[in-house]
Amino acid sequence: MIRMTKMEEGGWTAWIATGDTLSLEELPDRLRSVLESTDLSDRVVSRLFPQAYQDDPEAESEYQHLLRKDLIKRKQDAIETFEKTLRASHKVDTEVGPILIVQLSDEDLAMWLGFLHDMRILLGTHLDIEDDDWHGNFSPEDPNADEWILLEWLSYLEEHILDALRQSEGLGGTISAGPDVEGEES
Repeated sequence: MIRMTKMEEGGWTAWIATGDTLSLEELPDRLRSVLESTDLSDRVVSRLFPQAYQDDPEAESEYQHLLRKDLIKRKQDAIETFEKTLRASHKVDTEVGPILIVQLSDEDLAMWLGFLHDMRILLGTHLDIEDDDWHGNFSPEDPNADEWILLEWLSYLEEHILDALRQSEGLGGTISAGPDVEGEES
């Protein structure tokens, strides 16, 4: 469950039901380790940084030389923003379980979307997903069931953020996407 509210003064408040099994704090290190890899043949690295010039090795080499550091830096900035906003968040206990309340500027939210997208690429590549018809296509006995569940959850989170952004376009005031959440601060 997620609720996104656009604040009148700018920025967003996100209420994210994390449950007992999901630790968002562990995700940045997983992505960071891939970004630090120098193995360009790694499947995850090649998905995060697709070739721009597949039929021209010289142009591809120049492209990688000119832009790769900037692309890595932007992805690292997204990781740092994700971590910073999580550290500044707080949890409340509710009837539906623990809810994480996160304050995000518009720029923070854009960084979150980039981070979530990259994490989904990382997970999808590890799970050998090759098409868009993957949702719910795993067994609880699958040794990678936790990864499938995490991928589903991150997809759900990303979708709700995008829905909130679409709803807010051209609207004044406060909007929200997702169910209402009530609780007391712990």
